[in-house]
Amino acid sequence: MNPDERTFRQHIARGRFLLGVDCGDWRLVYDGWPNPIIAVSAATRDVAPAEFAFHFDLTDYPASGPTSEPWDIGTDAPLAHELWPTGTGRVEAVFNPGWKPNADAHALYQPMDRLAVAGHTDWPAQDPASIWDPARMDIVDYLKVIHDLLHSPQFSGIRRTP
Repeated sequence: MNPDERTFRQHIARGRFLLGVDCGDWRLVYDGWPNPIIAVSAATRDVAPAEFAFHFDLTDYPASGPTSEPWDIGTDAPLAHELWPTGTGRVEAVFNPGWKPNADAHALYQPMDRLAVAGHTDWPAQDPASIWDPARMDIVDYLKVIHDLLHSPQFSGIRRTP
């Protein structure tokens, strides 16, 4: 096991991660390295599942921050864009599959995501607390952002009814 994987496994064995599991905030679906899948609960909405799964890329974790995209557990493939979470304000911005056209990876558009932060030189000055910092953050911080958005009043469901 390499040091990056060892660090991740230590982080998911800690109380912060386990408390989220016990509270039903998230669950580890697949622990394969470096691409675990973690499902995060969502607030009850007429047009939304009870949770959304996220496929992570934790290459060079924790020195480099995580990146993730919504995932279809049933097909083991990226979630169809019309099934991504949606809403208004920050929810709409973060869960925007089209923010990086013609990209192979569809990361969440938020400062903690390593793919999204690349090229946004203004983000560290605008919101320094949201930029990935391995000295004070771990996977739980990233999961909390997702969880908070999926439980916010701005979250309305999915982009299109299946």
